Amino acid sequence: MDQIHHHYHGPTTFQGTNIPSHYIPAEKPYAVYAFVWEGPTTDIAQLIGTMLVGEIGEDGKVKYDSKPVYRMPSRPMFEFRHCFIPEDMGPIENDVLFLGFEGDTLHLEDVANLVWMDRHDADGLWRPADIVESLQLAGMNIEIAENNELGMLSGFLDTEYHRNTDSCDYFLAVKKGAPVRVKVWEDGKSVSAKAAISRMCHLIKLWQDIGVTFDGLKMCDDDIIYQEEVDELMELARIYGQYRYEDDGYGLFSLLACREVLGTGRCFYDDYVKAMYKGMYNDYKHVDRDLEWAIENGLANRDGNIIQFSPEFERFASWQWVLKDQK
Repeated sequence: MDQIHHHYHGPTTFQGTNIPSHYIPAEKPYAVYAFVWEGPTTDIAQLIGTMLVGEIGEDGKVKYDSKPVYRMPSRPMFEFRHCFIPEDMGPIENDVLFLGFEGDTLHLEDVANLVWMDRHDADGLWRPADIVESLQLAGMNIEIAENNELGMLSGFLDTEYHRNTDSCDYFLAVKKGAPVRVKVWEDGKSVSAKAAISRMCHLIKLWQDIGVTFDGLKMCDDDIIYQEEVDELMELARIYGQYRYEDDGYGLFSLLACREVLGTGRCFYDDYVKAMYKGMYNDYKHVDRDLEWAIENGLANRDGNIIQFSPEFERFASWQWVLKDQK
């Protein structure tokens, strides 16, 4: 704290006038908050003090502005350079969420609220396990049962309006329990099966990493017309997860990228190679390995120079979101 005091404490000279500024440490235990700031990035921070900054007003009198000083427990932890003063370092972009004081205990519901903040208001990249770690670094106690089986969660269709293009993106979302938010529609069309299935699978796995599971999504009354697409997406995400995490089947992602480029479930081997390079990247090294894995798992077969994807694989590749008129 001496570093902060020395950095900010003391007068500022303005037109020959000394204007004092002061750093006032907060009392302990520190209050802990969560917020979204420039990025947009979700962060957890302790409120460690207040800056009183003096300035000369239009009437020539000294006026003081009070600025909160936060300390973020992001890695590396609690260094002076990780203190954050809104306005000086970037604006806070949402309502600051008070979590409690150092030593308080938080539960799954509190973690879920932070995950939703990150998924909805920020870049959506924070893992629940990392949120738990940051809360602990900020001095909070976390109590989450080892196995939380939440049953069916309530889903809804969330929208994001883009003023510059006068268009909306749509997301399949869950706000309570174990929040998820998966884009299903953008630029006037369904997102790719690869993107939606792999994203949903990934978000489910992140919850499983802290012992949270759920059976599926029951769409709210306003969006019940999408239940069929949601059920299929959740089932495909479950199967995708079995291949991805149980059988080390990363090849399924690359094969879906390839199939997306091909636009057909049957092709020549040379076309398969070209599509794989285009769907992944030019020097992708696992073209043959992924094909062999697909054949071994019954997702494709090869007859000489002809490759045929199986009906099970085509079930993945053919998934799409259909936007419906709800009124």
